Amino acid sequence: MKKNILDFSYEELVEEFSKLGLERFRVDQVWDWIFKKKVFDFNEMTNLSKEHRTLLSERFYVGIPELLDMQVSKIDKTTKFLWQLEDGNTIESVLLFHPDRVTACISSQVGCPVKCAFCATGQSGYVRNLSAGEIVAQVIAMEKERRVNIGNIVYMGMGEPFLNYNEVVKSVRILNHKKGKNISMRRISISTVGIPEKIVQLANDLPEVKLAISLHAPTNYKRDMI
Repeated sequence: MKKNILDFSYEELVEEFSKLGLERFRVDQVWDWIFKKKVFDFNEMTNLSKEHRTLLSERFYVGIPELLDMQVSKIDKTTKFLWQLEDGNTIESVLLFHPDRVTACISSQVGCPVKCAFCATGQSGYVRNLSAGEIVAQVIAMEKERRVNIGNIVYMGMGEPFLNYNEVVKSVRILNHKKGKNISMRRISISTVGIPEKIVQLANDLPEVKLAISLHAPTNYKRDMI
């Protein structure tokens, strides 16, 4: 069965390529095609030999979601995307345009188990976690569709990131890697409703990543109500 190449960290992919007899710099080449050039077909990666292209095509695919709908604001160009995943589930992502930067708001789950009363995602129910590759793919796909360079990322889309902690952290490291998107940790924010043990864990694992806590009310009583 083919594997989604976006689900692998750089180090994991080096190991996978090594098993196939491919050198480390081949990972650099493939990531350059995917992250920089937005080429998702191995057969179009022309600095790889035909043999290597065939080898990779037999074992991997680039898991980019299908665009179902895109809505662009006439006021500030804010763009909302509806994506369909391989299993037919759908997620949303948003591009926010600022004078000095472009920010991507991305999802970490299909649906959400937290069920905040004011949130449409929570009311629709929880389906599953996204893989690291499905999270990363949102950024790549938005850049290709809108021909922009995303400089900031906020995990504030569908889902509670800390309930998909391992895949979220892995996706951050992929997006931060100098051979990948190369986004500074300081330009990445993770939003949470407030899960204490994961807040502490994030501070240890990714100390430079920004944390946003969704309070939505001034007292614990009101927060419990919503």
